[in-house]
Amino acid sequence: MKIVVLDAYSIVYNDLSFDFLKDYDASIYDFTSPEEVVSRIGDAEAVFTNKCEIDKNVIDSCPNLKFVGELATGYNNIDVQYCKEKNIIVSNIPSYASNNVSEMVFAFLLDVFYNLHDYDVAIKEGEWINSKIFTFFKHTTHNLAGKTIGIIGYGDIAKAVEKKAIAFDMNVLVHRRTQDTSDKKFVSLDYLLANSDIITVHTPLNQQTAKLINEESISKMKDGVVFVNTSRGGIVDEKALYNALESGKISHACLDVLTKEPMEKDNILLKAKNITMTPHIAWAAYETRKKLIDILEENLKAYVSGKPINVVNK
Repeated sequence: MKIVVLDAYSIVYNDLSFDFLKDYDASIYDFTSPEEVVSRIGDAEAVFTNKCEIDKNVIDSCPNLKFVGELATGYNNIDVQYCKEKNIIVSNIPSYASNNVSEMVFAFLLDVFYNLHDYDVAIKEGEWINSKIFTFFKHTTHNLAGKTIGIIGYGDIAKAVEKKAIAFDMNVLVHRRTQDTSDKKFVSLDYLLANSDIITVHTPLNQQTAKLINEESISKMKDGVVFVNTSRGGIVDEKALYNALESGKISHACLDVLTKEPMEKDNILLKAKNITMTPHIAWAAYETRKKLIDILEENLKAYVSGKPINVVNK
């Protein structure tokens, strides 16, 4: 069977590999531009993609395609409905990054609330040496304990964030797509926005969630809220976020994702104050990428055996 991997580097980096494909007719590319997708897939039966788009044009241009392996949990880069119409199986990698992403949320929050980097720099620049007392105050720090964290979405990552928040003695509010009255933590979006000290987003990007965080929803947030997004950049209206940071409505934003990636040089958030950004690495620890590859191998074996798993377009 002929297999093409369109964007391997984002998964294997320089410390992992797709060695499990050695028994297949596999072509592995580190990067693939949009213009190269069709020619590289060619007559392949299976394609693996992380961020390369598999749209109607690609599907129509590659008639031998029967299996698309998404190298992530989210699959908004694939026209799954058209794949279904063409009897193309699409499998994703579920639940592989829950620990990684939820840990990153708290790495962000601890950085915001304690700002250890500033203290480290100050010490190395001699400021503690010149302090009159043993405790050198450079800025006020704050506890996470007792703060209310509002979690938008309630998938595996969100549940992992909730578990860690409880361990930090935080109060938890959750807004999920489907109504749930089984626990008082489940609240409306408006209630969550108005009552959370911290808001963290864990939803897929789709028509319902595109620019969910916008001027209107931000206006409903508590003044001075801390905002975290480790899901998809398109969930946030970046101009509205910039304005909220400038006004102080949002006291600090932590972003691992942007609407356009890699970041464009004229992105307005480069000029924003009180923002921490990382380059879409919240999912990418070695252990997590290794787990992803292991699940991908299972997905491929299941497809070959005629019993596909983790199918998102049944």
